[in-house]
Amino acid sequence: MKHADLIEEGKKVWSLVAAHFLIFRDGRSFSTAALLRDRFAWTGEIRAIGDVLIDQLLQGARVDFDSFALRPDQKTDVALKQFDLFSVTTQNSWRGKRTSLQPN
Repeated sequence: MKHADLIEEGKKVWSLVAAHFLIFRDGRSFSTAALLRDRFAWTGEIRAIGDVLIDQLLQGARVDFDSFALRPDQKTDVALKQFDLFSVTTQNSWRGKRTSLQPN
């Protein structure tokens, strides 16, 4: 069975998919989340697990992770504040979520 076929079958029964970060600097799980959303039209939950640090939350949210299981030494209250740090996104995004700094 091909990966694409497995994912299509899984969409019928899985409530979520967890993408495992073996080590925080390994970005493959970001790609996994983006591919699930865009190529496979996954609409269920995608959760980041493993070596997940506070520093990864904003990037994870940009590729449509829904939830994050932080590494045990990370503080949840500090993590939640990350989403309030920036009011604009200045990087180009293939997801079309860039915020314009110019008035409309």
